[in-house]
Amino acid sequence: MQVYGRYEMMLMKHCPINKACGYENKGCGECMRHQYYLKDKKDYEFPIIKTINCNVKILNSRITSLIDYLREIKHIGVNNLLLDFTLENYSETYDVACRYRDAFENDTNGYEDNPYTTHGAYEDGIE
Repeated sequence: MQVYGRYEMMLMKHCPINKACGYENKGCGECMRHQYYLKDKKDYEFPIIKTINCNVKILNSRITSLIDYLREIKHIGVNNLLLDFTLENYSETYDVACRYRDAFENDTNGYEDNPYTTHGAYEDGIE
């Protein structure tokens, strides 16, 4: 079960970075030089990530973090957790992985202090 990471919002065959920079062919490599984002009307920034063959993924602007619900998740029988790191640096990755490991091993909920996270649809439940 994915408990941390940015969900994929869209997969695009045509690269908006390539087009915005005026390149004619795929493979310009511009996405490897800088991190680019699409910004919506509410000023949320959606990261653009390169995939195979210069296709791109548009990721959610917010990181989904379910560390606040880890004890509940464990008690319903989930034994494997997926932490999906995309833009985090080494230090951030290490910190998040340690917090999840400690909370899972100690059968407690962790605490998410990052204001740019969401619980996604987890709180809504299934009807």
